[in-house]
Order: sequence, then structure tokens, then C-alpha cells
Amino acid sequence: MITVRVFRAESVVADECPVPVPMGLYRPKDDTDPRLIVIDSAGEKWVMGFTAQHRLERYRITG
Repeated sequence: MITVRVFRAESVVADECPVPVPMGLYRPKDDTDPRLIVIDSAGEKWVMGFTAQHRLERYRITG
């Protein structure tokens, strides 16, 4: 699942991303750290992803 574009992100090469980015949410595995799990309005569990891409540049979500 992909969220709306509301997160800030930074890159080692290009500094801050010029636009807000979405966060990817993935299905948790058995050994997933529970601090990374979020629950949606339907009660489904997801794991937060902390990387995003904009114009072929990879960014790390920071806020």
C-alpha cells in the first residue's frame, strides 16, 4: 500500500527532496519489529517503509 504524498525525505547526494513523498506500507513478517507496525482503519497490519524515489533518486523519509 502507498500513502498520500505528505512525507519529507532526504538523500545523501541531493539533500532534501523538492516535493513531499509517499510512504510504502508492506505486510509484516513474523520477525518484524513491532515498533514498525501500523494498523489501518480496517484493522490490517502494515510495516512502514522508510525509502522513497523521486525522479530516479532514492530518498530516506525523515518526517
